[in-house]
Amino acid sequence: MAAASNAGCILEVEQQEDRLSKLPDDILLSVLDRLDVRGAARSSILSRRWRHLPLAISRITLDVKRHKLKDDGSKSALSKKARTNLSVAEAARSLLARRDQRQAVRVLYLRFYLGDETMGIVRAVDDAMARGCSIGKATFVILGEKIDTRCTDEDLAGHAARFLSCLDACPRAFAGLTTLHVESVKLGQPDINNLLGTCGRLKSLSLLNCDSGRDTALVVQHPRIAVLKLVTCGTIQLRWLPELVKLTCECWLPSRDPLLFGHVPRFRTLVLATNCTSDYKILRLSELLDENATVRELWMGFDSERLWIQPEGPRQLAPRLSNLRILNLQKIPEECGITWTFFLLEAAPLLEELDD
Repeated sequence: MAAASNAGCILEVEQQEDRLSKLPDDILLSVLDRLDVRGAARSSILSRRWRHLPLAISRITLDVKRHKLKDDGSKSALSKKARTNLSVAEAARSLLARRDQRQAVRVLYLRFYLGDETMGIVRAVDDAMARGCSIGKATFVILGEKIDTRCTDEDLAGHAARFLSCLDACPRAFAGLTTLHVESVKLGQPDINNLLGTCGRLKSLSLLNCDSGRDTALVVQHPRIAVLKLVTCGTIQLRWLPELVKLTCECWLPSRDPLLFGHVPRFRTLVLATNCTSDYKILRLSELLDENATVRELWMGFDSERLWIQPEGPRQLAPRLSNLRILNLQKIPEECGITWTFFLLEAAPLLEELDD
């Protein structure tokens, strides 16, 4: 009786699997797109019918922070970061090797370290695009091998050489990006021009600890960038960004003005935050903003007891804050209190929301 019961259960399971396998590919792929890459890859062992499906999923996410290395018991001279990068490169090649114009990728998200293995990851994307594979939303999050505060000028220059070699060798991959994050790379003006000229589809750009190493401002101009984030960078001149909506600037260099505004007709939200030390230059909003940068949302974070904004009269500030609707002030020193905010409130007649 028990044997007969087990046989019946097995038959029922097989019949259920057969019914599932009879579904069209687009429905099965819709199911797999809801899994992570590892889960989707495991589905290939279910049956021959499923074997090719993981290689055709439309949402691909490979993240070194979540990627698990295979433990085969062997020892390697490579660092864990290098081995994880290599594993991500192998996965990227496997998932993209057969892609062409018939198998589009809707979402591609790759997070990896900027190391010697980076070229293999970027090359996999470049090769797929060379075969005609279209990618809807493509993101590269390129992490520094070291924490940004520990990077020397030599480190920044070395990272730049790796990054720019990838950019020059794999222009199709960068041309397809819609989002890019880069850490700890020394970029001169020709490098910025080359990067932004290549990344024609870019809508979001984030730079952490990226500086030219000189006292001159880096000029940024791009027809599509809508979101820009700058952390621990030198002065950035926003010369021509017709689609820019949101700008975040954090931990700028103490002795410099963080921003120079140019043509930003759609600009709406400005986020400023830094840990102000005694050598920080005190900023005036009336000078930082100009007639081209009247904001609707202003967020300011004060991570120290020293304020980096100089109070101003409404005559100077009102032209810059006349359209302000939302004001968010974080960690204002207690001794300043609500009275310190009055100069901002007086200059913003249309203010609808104040948060702290």
